[in-house]
Amino acid sequence: MLDKTMNHHLPSRRMLWLALLVLIIYTSAFQGLRGLWDSSEGRYTNVAVEMLRFNDWLHPVTHHEHPHWTKPPLTYWALAASMSGLGHSEWAVRTPGALAFLLTVVLIYLLGRLFVPERPWLPALIYSSFVLPATASNVITTDNLLTLAETAAMTGFAYAYWAERNSFGARYGALLGWLAGGVGFLIKGPAVGLPLFALLIFHGLRRRQLVGRRLYWLLGPLLAAALGISWFMALSDNKPALLVDFIWNEVIMRATTGEHHRNSSWYGGLVIYLPVLLVGSLPWTWAALHGVAGPLRRWWQSRRDAGVVMDDRDRLLLLWLLVPLAVFMVARSRLPLYVLPLFVPLALLAARASGRLLQRRLWVLLPVLGMVAVLALRVTAGVMVDHRDSRALAQQLVILADGPIGEIVFVDQEAQQGLSFYIDAEVEELRMDSRSSEPGAPTEGVDQEPLEEEPDRLWLMVEGAAPHFEAWAGGRGMHARRLGSVDGLHPYLVYRLDPVGR
Repeated sequence: MLDKTMNHHLPSRRMLWLALLVLIIYTSAFQGLRGLWDSSEGRYTNVAVEMLRFNDWLHPVTHHEHPHWTKPPLTYWALAASMSGLGHSEWAVRTPGALAFLLTVVLIYLLGRLFVPERPWLPALIYSSFVLPATASNVITTDNLLTLAETAAMTGFAYAYWAERNSFGARYGALLGWLAGGVGFLIKGPAVGLPLFALLIFHGLRRRQLVGRRLYWLLGPLLAAALGISWFMALSDNKPALLVDFIWNEVIMRATTGEHHRNSSWYGGLVIYLPVLLVGSLPWTWAALHGVAGPLRRWWQSRRDAGVVMDDRDRLLLLWLLVPLAVFMVARSRLPLYVLPLFVPLALLAARASGRLLQRRLWVLLPVLGMVAVLALRVTAGVMVDHRDSRALAQQLVILADGPIGEIVFVDQEAQQGLSFYIDAEVEELRMDSRSSEPGAPTEGVDQEPLEEEPDRLWLMVEGAAPHFEAWAGGRGMHARRLGSVDGLHPYLVYRLDPVGR
């Protein structure tokens, strides 16, 4: 139960508003400095651009001929809505991720009132100055929004367990938690269920001590499922198997096979996730390790000695951290930002273990160091030369093109889809044959393209593909006119196709 006497530990309302203002400035600083980096940032933004281009928010596409079903649409909706409301800028498309980070910090403050009532502000301070979460808020990805949804779900359930009886949190927290889980499904599918699975284990272990709490075990899952699959059901007429295909291809196949080539070796989890957690929790790494080690030690002691009792809050936080981490370690598809949601329980554990650290006056340097490091990383990424930057490639193409650009076609190369954000043109990937080398990538060959109908195309390819392309164009009655070369993910040659004799 939430301690009624803890109010004297809470910051004043003026201090909270000041902290929120500082957090807003910190979160939004330098968000528009860097161009879009392919492939992920470019792909997510391209889908949102296409939604606005065709005013179709129901069917995600990377090109009007190529549907894109690899993720539910809420992230694309957020990006498209942000561009529609805030304008066409890098700052606008990074705003959803930045806002998700800011709201996550606010929720962690609410969690701090339950888990660290004597210093409820500390978990939020630790999380906001962790290097990875704040840096990830500058990346266009589904993981920022997923972290917000998972944190909202766990906040609701935590208040249902420990808030004062008959308070709003005790009565409706679990229901809001289930609804947040449904929203999370619209962001990244079943991944949102990992902390809920940890919660289920916790509830099973402590069920007798939690009798009488409103957890909505029937209504909650029904509402969450209805919300989570609403988009899939909306497409059931023309894509009836979409939900099954999504679960199979994007969840089961990713988790059990290495076909997506994302660090699928048996040791991939150790190589990817442990360094991310250790480095990403700087400058609070020692506090985080201590925060995890202490409850683990008490858990082990409680298993051996009936007289040792483990705190339920520590138990929930450990499960929230370790159950998803174990799944990530076993799954065959591994990327660094998959573990971004785990920094929330890590911040809470670190805060619960930081009593001795706060006795040292120099502790105030830690959040300052973390925030300065994050801002320095944003500035560095914004000024450095990176061949993934679609903005730099777009500037080269505009200079090199000798006319309007209606479409950009990458031949035998993964398309830099971020170009659609900078040039009012669709971006397409075609093959000299009809085979696809990437799961879910376009499978069309160049022979399927009606060349005469779209004369404003630019064709990009690496030098090795140029002879085959020129020969193919000649066989179609077209002259492949080389405009020059540009630097992107690869040194590309740029062509226009003109009818022979023009």
